[in-house]
Amino acid sequence: MTDADGMILEFMQEANADTSQDYIKLLHVGHTVTDMDKAIDFFENTMGFKMVMKPELETDEMEAKGLGYLELQNVTSATAMFEMPSGQIIEALYYEYPKISDVTPTPLNYVGKHHVAYEVENMEEAHAELKKAGCEPLYKPLDDGNVCWEYMKNFEGTVFELTQE
Repeated sequence: MTDADGMILEFMQEANADTSQDYIKLLHVGHTVTDMDKAIDFFENTMGFKMVMKPELETDEMEAKGLGYLELQNVTSATAMFEMPSGQIIEALYYEYPKISDVTPTPLNYVGKHHVAYEVENMEEAHAELKKAGCEPLYKPLDDGNVCWEYMKNFEGTVFELTQE
């Protein structure tokens, strides 16, 4: 299933007879990356997430078939998964073949996935640590009295948000 912009939406369901929508929950967020080593460094050392699946470069026929509708053939890729302290999973996907053809991030005003937001306990500390690690703040943190937030870019220019309630 895809959203209006063609971004893939992935749903997983445990087998049961319940037809209610209670089973839908966020399982993971996937990021396509151009450099797996930099992605591992970013998610482990900069963000402090724990790697729960190490990447192995492989050609996976099942994944290639699943990605066939994306016009990808003979896919050779690696996937790493990282667990956040809150339990959510972040997935990093690297494609050895076919190579990524466009590394320009999608503009923020396009329909579809916009950004991922991470809640932090201390905005000032998180801002300083991420800036020191090479992330680019798009502006200084904003505070409306209820929540403080800012957008930053990671090592590949992917936009993410920090929030502190």
